[in-house]
This record gives sequence, C-alpha cells and structure tokens, in this order.
Amino acid sequence: MKETKDNLERWYRLDNSADIYPMSLSRTVQSNFRLTATLNDNINPEALKDALERTYARYPSFKVHLRKGFFRYYFEENELFPRVFPESGVFFETIDFKKNNRYLIKVSYFEKRISVDFFHGLTDGTGASEFIKTLIFLYLKEIGKELINPEIIRTPGDEICQEENEDSTAKYYKDFALNDDAVGKMTGSNSVYIKGKKFARPGYGAITAFMKSSEVREASKRYDCTITEFTAALALLSIYAGCIKKKDDKNMAVMIPINLRKIFPSNTLNNFTTMVRCELNQNVIPPDLNAYIRVIKQALREGVADKDTLQKKLSVAALMSEKMYLRLMPSRLKTLFIKVPKTFLVKPRQTLIISNLGFVPLPEDVSREIENMSFHVNISKKTPVNIGIVSCNDLMSISFTRMTVSTKVEREFLTRLAHEGVSISVISNNREDSDAEERKGKTLRKLRQAYYKSKWNRKNK
Repeated sequence: MKETKDNLERWYRLDNSADIYPMSLSRTVQSNFRLTATLNDNINPEALKDALERTYARYPSFKVHLRKGFFRYYFEENELFPRVFPESGVFFETIDFKKNNRYLIKVSYFEKRISVDFFHGLTDGTGASEFIKTLIFLYLKEIGKELINPEIIRTPGDEICQEENEDSTAKYYKDFALNDDAVGKMTGSNSVYIKGKKFARPGYGAITAFMKSSEVREASKRYDCTITEFTAALALLSIYAGCIKKKDDKNMAVMIPINLRKIFPSNTLNNFTTMVRCELNQNVIPPDLNAYIRVIKQALREGVADKDTLQKKLSVAALMSEKMYLRLMPSRLKTLFIKVPKTFLVKPRQTLIISNLGFVPLPEDVSREIENMSFHVNISKKTPVNIGIVSCNDLMSISFTRMTVSTKVEREFLTRLAHEGVSISVISNNREDSDAEERKGKTLRKLRQAYYKSKWNRKNK
C-alpha cells in the first residue's frame, strides 16, 4: 500500500500474478467468479448494505477501483459508498463498474440468497471466501442475531497484518531463462473442447448439485483418491461419453487451480494460485473411471510435488513486473501483447477447469443460519463449461457454469455420481428452456413477418 503526502489517497499495486486480468478486460469479457450463500430467511437489503460497508472497513485493499497508469494498472482507494443489487435474472452477467460505484466486487441478493461476484484481478478463492464469511457474519449481526465474535472470521477492529496484502508471487519469484524447457511445456498443446450451440441471449446456464460431503469423500476413498481427483476424472469421462462423437487426435485436459499458500508459506489475501494441467489421450485410455482416476491422480500429484516447476510457474506469472524490458513497456503495448495471441489461438489449451475451494470453516452459531454455499467459475467461448466445488457444514455443492444450451455433460456427470452411491439434489436456472422459448419466438416472428409480406405482395401485384 502507498499513501500520498497529504495522506488523503491510497493506492495499491496489483500483485504480480494479477497483472494479466485488467489487460484481458473488454466490454463483454471479465475474469470473474462467484460465491453464493443461501441463508434461512429472506435477505434484508438495507442490513446487507450496512454489513457490506463494515466488511470493506475490514478489507481496505478490496475497497478500491481500477486505474490505468502509463506503465501498469493499479488500484486506488474507492471513497464512494458500496451498493447492493437485486439479482437481475441474467446469471453471472459482467459487472457494470459504473453502476457498482467502481467497486470490483458486486453483491446481489434474491430471496434468501446472497451472491458475491469477484473480479479475479483483486483476489482468488481464498481471499474471496474470507470476504464473504465476514459479510455473512456482519449481516447476521445487523438483523439482530446473537453471535459470538469468532476467531475464524475476520471482523472490523481486528488488527490487519501486513502479510494480508503481501505480493507472494513477487516474494517467491526466481529468475529463469525464457528458453527453459519446463517453461515451454507449461501451456501445453491444443485440447479437445466442448462444442455446441451457444445461448442466444446474455447470461449463462447454471446447474448446482448439492450432496453430503461425507458421501463424496467415501466414494473417493473407494478409488483411493481425493475429491478433486475423483470429480476431475468423472468430468472428463462425462465429456467423453456425452460430447465426443468421433476420435480426436487431441487429448482431453482439465486445468486444476492449486492454492500455493500450502506449498510456499503465505497469509496473503491477494492472488496466489497456479494451474496444474492433467491430460489424457481418450483414444488410448479406456473409458473407465478407474483408468481416468489413475491418470489424473498421477498428473496432479506430480504437478504439486514438483516445487521447482511450481516456482517457475509463479515466476512466469510475475514476468510483466520483474523483467525490466517488460516493466517499462507502456500499458497499451502490454495489453496488445496479451490480447493478440489469444485472438489467434483457435483451439483452447484445456477442455475445462475444475476449481475446488474445499471446506469453508464457520463457527457453529453462523453455520446454523446458512442452508448452503456454492461456487461458480467463469467460462469463455473456448472453454464453455467449467466446474466449481465448495463445502459448507456437511454439504458440498458442485456447480456447472456453461454457455452452451446442451446439458449433456451435467446429466452424464450427475448420473454417474449417483451410481457411486451419492444422494443428490439439483437446482437450475433453466437457462436452456428460456433460450429455447426465445429461439422459438424469433422463428415465429420471422414466419409471421414472411406471411404478411407475402400477403401484401400478392395484394399489390
């Protein structure tokens, strides 16, 4: 954090690994993710707004707006009041920063549900889960719930340690040669991707399955793997069964975010994750869950165990800030440097992303007020289906975010998961149904217009 001489304004550097996110921004594309908590009672908007203001007081590095400098983007303290919004009905729409008073976190509500959208340049899943825990706690206090101030939730008045705002990517940066073989292999090759008709109108499809964490854990134990490895293998198997109609010489690949705080000691709330790529050749590996798990398990564990490669990955993420010739490059050129390769990249480097936030610890008096939590990962045209996983109490949610009309992947995945002995309840925004109605309506309007035009032409011959 930096302060001006008159001490009136504060500005924050983006952490090194977050530099790429502002450069990827466009009118329709943002790198966001969403955490949602469903409470026992309907949301009081005024109480939620008051709780949000107090939450920002605890997280001053989040109470910012994005500014573009000549050499790099930076965050500046936001003195405007934060706002909360009723949900618009368009799932996971981009944040309108102007309407949101320039904040990079958007809070919305619907009936019992609080949804928080985070711009990824600000934080990752770890920082986001801390923020929403504080927001929920303060909201419950605002509506009169008798709660004990817990140690596992950060609240206003707590001492804010310097480590919370540490740029851990810069801390663990290690210089490397750009022609290093390990660096060249990080991006991987083109992968099989999910094809299908896209939605006609703005907004994504959302299907969330709720289940007991203990049942999924038990199913994973039978295959001697973790929940992340189990769900990743199940997802690729579902894509193979539901989306791949003919042999493809490209591999299927799942990208799995890894929390680097567990490997490189850090208490930062900034971005501090990297991706491990797990791929398999569906033409060689038989379509069997055991076989898929073995491949995913080996790739993921080798990726996490190789600390040297992980350090090179985080060093690559810090490239823009650590290499002098890139640091002195103007922001406009850096943006072109990032966007142009993406424009010409026809095929994606991954089939999908699966992000598992794990268990969100809550004190007992707070957890009693929460029905469930869910986590939605953003998607793109080249990766149109992604999966987010989070657990709260003994309830796990597996959330599919997609921009394709078809729900084949979800149906295949949940059917296979149910066959493993997991009891599932499912909610959906039924985006595919509304899109079908919209397409049907457009077709009827075109037919009606063609009929009247033909009738008018016959009459005036």
